[in-house]
Amino acid sequence: MAKQKSPQKIIDDWNRNNPLGTVVDLILDNGKVKRTKTRSMAELLSGYRPVIWLDGVTGCYALERVKAISKKELATDGHG
Repeated sequence: MAKQKSPQKIIDDWNRNNPLGTVVDLILDNGKVKRTKTRSMAELLSGYRPVIWLDGVTGCYALERVKAISKKELATDGHG
């Protein structure tokens, strides 16, 4: 069985690969997807949950609900 990454490792990996202002897709509470940008680096909430703050979104969201969009993806979907 694969060992699960620690919350801090998840945050460190995200922050290393995704600078402030990264374009992301966010899965909202209603299941819809919202394209936005990061306005913070990922951080640890309450000592165990990796979260991030996003443009145009109230509050923070769990990092597991955020997907970074590559420049290549942006170029091919017309948003780049």
